[in-house]
Amino acid sequence: MVNFKFVSQFNGFYMPFFKDDIKASHAKLIPHERFTGACAGTVAATLETLILRKPFSSHFFKFDPRSLHPHPDSCVKNQFRYEKDTEHFFSIFLRDRLKVSQTGYPDDEHYCHEPNELLNAISNDPDINQIILMNVIFKLKNAQMGKEFRQDHMIAMLQYEGQYYFVDPDAGIAVFDNIANFKMWLKQEMFEGELKHFVEPIDKKIVLSSNKQNEDGMILPVSLETQTVSMQHYHYSSSPQPPFLHSKL
Repeated sequence: MVNFKFVSQFNGFYMPFFKDDIKASHAKLIPHERFTGACAGTVAATLETLILRKPFSSHFFKFDPRSLHPHPDSCVKNQFRYEKDTEHFFSIFLRDRLKVSQTGYPDDEHYCHEPNELLNAISNDPDINQIILMNVIFKLKNAQMGKEFRQDHMIAMLQYEGQYYFVDPDAGIAVFDNIANFKMWLKQEMFEGELKHFVEPIDKKIVLSSNKQNEDGMILPVSLETQTVSMQHYHYSSSPQPPFLHSKL
């Protein structure tokens, strides 16, 4: 199981995703298709849980990270919607479901190629709320077959009501109370931990199948590295209003 390694070292809170529960939910809701992952749906469900439900701990108006865990059914349902419209899903989701902007389109959109760009993506202004959606494009090489593959992976960073979140469906959620600790952790995780693929190639095994209905697939050892990251920035100055009943989602 993939886990973030250095969260506690920088006074953060770490929570893994229960991927077996998400897989079981997929088997229940979409039994005719093989489970190939739900990274985009998990990111969407996490945003939904954080922004719309807003659970609190016993501390006065302090968010309890343990309540952030999204329901597996929500991860699967959002993944299904995402796959039906990968280009527009998150724009509609943020606009109609989360109400984070008037237009639903990012106020900044670009490709990130260097680790420092990722480190500096979150604003140092503590008074704004910010969502950064990142579609990580992996390049995978298999030496035995002499072939290259491409794989997309959705992750997110959030600055929300004074706390900082990193959401990776493969590794979990890391939460910090200040920007300094968040950035120090992110740098450490990129150079020595589970986000090392942002800096240099890593060795990994993947299951490759050409058919979503086919349970059988080849397990391939690959060299995996981040080729580029497509980043979409959304800012909003206050918590969004609850969604209207006529939401498109």
